[in-house]
Amino acid sequence: MRIDGITYVSHKTHKLRTFFIVIALLALLATIIVLSLSVYVAWNILHPEKEAIKPFSSNIVPDYSNISIPVGDKGITLSGWYFKKLESDRTVILAHDYGKNRLQFEESTMNIVKGFLNKGYNVLTFDFRNSGKSDGSLTSMGALEVDDLTAVISYTTRLHNSRHIVLMGFGTGATASILAGAKSENVDALILDSPYTDFDDYVNYRAEKWNLPLKLFRYTVPKAVKVLGNINTDDVNPIGAIIDLSPRPVLFIHGKDDSSIPANNSRELYALYSKTNSNNTELWEVEGAGHLESYNKNPETYMSRIFEFLDMVYSQN
Repeated sequence: MRIDGITYVSHKTHKLRTFFIVIALLALLATIIVLSLSVYVAWNILHPEKEAIKPFSSNIVPDYSNISIPVGDKGITLSGWYFKKLESDRTVILAHDYGKNRLQFEESTMNIVKGFLNKGYNVLTFDFRNSGKSDGSLTSMGALEVDDLTAVISYTTRLHNSRHIVLMGFGTGATASILAGAKSENVDALILDSPYTDFDDYVNYRAEKWNLPLKLFRYTVPKAVKVLGNINTDDVNPIGAIIDLSPRPVLFIHGKDDSSIPANNSRELYALYSKTNSNNTELWEVEGAGHLESYNKNPETYMSRIFEFLDMVYSQN
């Protein structure tokens, strides 16, 4: 009886050990799958396919100069266009969204350019790294693009004698404008269309196209992006940088129906900035507009609001 008991206990122990080994192997396999998928998605987010600059009717384009702007010692050269308004020392720099290029709204972007030219502003529109015709193979959603925009600001000041610069950013370009503007004293004002405030949330938005279960991947994909891209989120902190823009005027624009970067992002930035800059800060939430749809919703109203803002900016000078 004792021998049988020992045999029984030993057999039961063996089954339990096998069970736990199987569970451990399954957990390891699941971890490998999650990490592998996270790395795959992260790599694709960091290396989006460049959107080509689409052909447009030459008769709608004002005269411009092709420009090339080196970014420090990084070996990257940015490509863009400079539209000159004679005898003007005011320049609007357009900073496009993730996955776009110097023509944020494709051919319609030229209507924005002409609007600024008619109001006496030069316009510079360019491609961030790994976009359009610019160099680079990595898109970092703001971390490295800050260097790009800072180089563009310096170029505009140094070679085009622009003493007054306005940054106009869209999506990630708006967030990059906050970060670059905070470091650049020669920026007079900012127009920010749909900036994001939290890097991880934005990465998870970019990951949605892969239809991953968010609860399982919401931490692993942003982590993989930061590791693969060597990104320090302290360098992409618009909440921390926004106060450094003070006392410069800021116009926030956001579609109320934006489900990609919800309007709460602009509301949070506006609430923080307006505490000390209530007289020169505006938030315009556009009814019925989704992500970066405010301009196309009503171009005339959109540009009118911008010109009213800029008239306020330069009436103070």
